[in-house]
Amino acid sequence: MEFRQLFTFKKIVELQSFTKAAEHLGYSQPTVTSQIHALEEHLGVKLFDRIGRKVVLTDAGNQLIQYVSQITDIYKQIEDTVKDQEVIRGKLIIGAPETLTIYRLEPILREYRQLFPLVDIVLINDSNAPMYEMLSRGEIDLAFQIAVECEYKDYPVIHLAYESFVLVGNPDCKLDDLESEPNQLVNETIIYNARGCIYRKVFEEYLKSKMLVPRNSLELWSIEAIKNGVMNGLGISMLPLIAVKKDIEDGKLKVIDCNSQTNTITTHLIYHKNKWLSKPMRAWIEITQKYSKNWT
Repeated sequence: MEFRQLFTFKKIVELQSFTKAAEHLGYSQPTVTSQIHALEEHLGVKLFDRIGRKVVLTDAGNQLIQYVSQITDIYKQIEDTVKDQEVIRGKLIIGAPETLTIYRLEPILREYRQLFPLVDIVLINDSNAPMYEMLSRGEIDLAFQIAVECEYKDYPVIHLAYESFVLVGNPDCKLDDLESEPNQLVNETIIYNARGCIYRKVFEEYLKSKMLVPRNSLELWSIEAIKNGVMNGLGISMLPLIAVKKDIEDGKLKVIDCNSQTNTITTHLIYHKNKWLSKPMRAWIEITQKYSKNWT
């Protein structure tokens, strides 16, 4: 068993393709196939199943990827230790919800790029569950989450800020005070985010607490699309205050008083409990914590 076989195996898992892994690593596809066959023969197990054009990990493959991720972490640690101690370099893969990327991360990215120009950054936008899975498989280094505070106790959690949610409509919306008359909401079109998104869960929990079942709904997968839909009178939605604060101040959106209880929703940063904190990761965490002190 050779290191290069393990690195090739990990790249196939990340890209879900022998062909793409070969292109990324600069190998021919027969070379990649040969490496995996040699690894399977050495271990005495099958690592991949082919389903159509996709490659899927077997149970043995799922077990192996956990150890391979730890091995590649140690390899990076050795490189980082041996190379110039004064220079931070490498690659940082970060997962974050779209909302945080748009409204929180720009100044962090700007400062990080200025301080550490030799670090390549990959920023992946997705919802909590897919990012958690990517983190578990070692495909990303850090993940920003907007979630219930205690949701990920099995991983190191860095608390950053509490998030407020508001119910918004367009300026002509006739709804004003749902706290005293929540039944007004029944006749409105509810605009949801994708299933599994924390924003949708917050909205659904609010409706459930008021025992309300809206007559119709609209599902959009982008915060910006939801905002535009609300502005144009397609319906109402519950969104993070950071995403709509400026639009409210500019008179493009209207806050509908509903007394929603969302004080357990937080933004935090998590990483794998077995992952070594590289210099690029530590630097990102420090800069993020500095900026998060002013998040409101």
